Amino acid sequence: MAVIGDVSAVLKTLKELNNSTDILYIRTILSKVMSLHAKGFDVREALPKIVKLLANQDLVVKKALYNILITYSFSDPDVILLATNTLLQECSDSNPMVRGLAIKTICTFNHETFLEYGIRSAVKGLKDSSAYVRRTAVLGCGQLNFRSKGVCHEHGIVDQLYRCIRDHDPVVMVNSIVVLEEILAKEGGIVLNKNIAHFILGKIETLTPWGVLYCFQILQKYQPKAENEIFDILNILDPYLTHNNHSIAVHCFELFLHFVKEFPSLKTEVIKRCFDNIVNVIKSGNAEVVFCVIEFFEKYTNESGQILSVHYKMFKCKQKDPAYLKVKKIDFMRNLLNEGNVSDILDEIQLHSTDSNEAVSLSALQIIAVIQQTYPDTSEKCCAIFTQLLKSNISHVITNCLRVMQKIDLSKSDNCAEFLSMLCHSLQFIKDDSGRCAMLTLLGNYGNIYEDAPYVLEDFIEDAENFSTEVKVHLLHCCMKMFFHYPGICQHMLGRVFEICFSDNDECLQNIAVYYYSLLQTNIEDAKHVIMNCKNGHSSDKDPSQDNKL
Repeated sequence: MAVIGDVSAVLKTLKELNNSTDILYIRTILSKVMSLHAKGFDVREALPKIVKLLANQDLVVKKALYNILITYSFSDPDVILLATNTLLQECSDSNPMVRGLAIKTICTFNHETFLEYGIRSAVKGLKDSSAYVRRTAVLGCGQLNFRSKGVCHEHGIVDQLYRCIRDHDPVVMVNSIVVLEEILAKEGGIVLNKNIAHFILGKIETLTPWGVLYCFQILQKYQPKAENEIFDILNILDPYLTHNNHSIAVHCFELFLHFVKEFPSLKTEVIKRCFDNIVNVIKSGNAEVVFCVIEFFEKYTNESGQILSVHYKMFKCKQKDPAYLKVKKIDFMRNLLNEGNVSDILDEIQLHSTDSNEAVSLSALQIIAVIQQTYPDTSEKCCAIFTQLLKSNISHVITNCLRVMQKIDLSKSDNCAEFLSMLCHSLQFIKDDSGRCAMLTLLGNYGNIYEDAPYVLEDFIEDAENFSTEVKVHLLHCCMKMFFHYPGICQHMLGRVFEICFSDNDECLQNIAVYYYSLLQTNIEDAKHVIMNCKNGHSSDKDPSQDNKL
């Protein structure tokens, strides 16, 4: 109740104000009104008095009043309409700050009633002598386009904005490009010709850092036709490749690559030119910035991989690095691999294979698998790493090993049976569904190599009713494959799994079970062909003659 009393008191005080009241006191009351509105209280009762206070010449007061009017322009357009004449008059005020605020307010009113007033004030503002007013008018055109699509085309505002690109004020120029890009989004954005592109390039030195970044992005739409013109542009851009603002340096690098795409030999030179500057960011230790730089390099691995591979040590994980950055660094290292550094990178990656973070551990193991398949000389060492990890008895590490190994063709390995034996002994440490699914995939793919596979599968079937649908699907598929490897042993197991699937509440699982059962009933050879060639791994048949035991 005390709060409601405060609201009433503030609104009552507001009604007693007039333009002769002390400015600081008016500011204080208006700040309380805005605070009440921010807390969810309805202060529309004060709108008539706020309209009367618009004649006040204090800029802070005007800004507060305009803010309140904008808030209620949609719900109370009739009351706000009373302020329109005052705002239109202030669009011609001698003070450019007042003119700018008035144009901004009218263009921001969120009601169709004020659209015509907004167009009139914005068009007038685009020709104003004050740079501030022109800046505000250009952004006001963007607001009008947001309120009503097509209004800028209908009133010729697009053409005026194109003319504003040549404004002598750099902020007006950038604002015009931004607004045109938004208005013309469906047409592909702003159209750059040679004159506009070179005018922008000539203004680059006068722009704010944000303006430089945006203009670099827009300039990628322009492609010079003459070789001399390309090199003239590159000469203008060259100082920005080593700019102390790393964002500008990166965007300039992308623009350089755009212009030299017809000259592949220059790409390497461009990378070398800006390499030291960008690398300093990695050494800074700022995790978020380092992450962004690595993402940037990922887009240009074909061009930068050979250069960066020499400096691979910079991308090694640090103890203080957050998990997401470790994953990003580890994944990026696959782009830096070569015969000279593969051994050192493998040693580095091995350190993170047992990381307490599951995502980091999985990324490390995936890179080890890539190294094993890409560099045969490291195969023995990689197998030793996997063997060591499978004996670690760490649940998420063993699960990650399974997830990685199910994507490797183990049939070509001399240690396949040994691996499967170790995996089966690690079964007690597999606690999640992804590990169980990977284990079942491996058993199905290589059950013919590991003779104890049916008995391991039997342990799964005992707890099958407690598994998720995903695991049950993998269990059914594994049993089908195992049945074709060991029909006599697995016939009863398969029947038990069918019973579990048929009685499950999941309709999808039931349909899969019915489909498999129908295959077996219809034609054994066709069923074997379908099941053994399913795209979830590698498989080899043990002995076709065993099908006769069915």
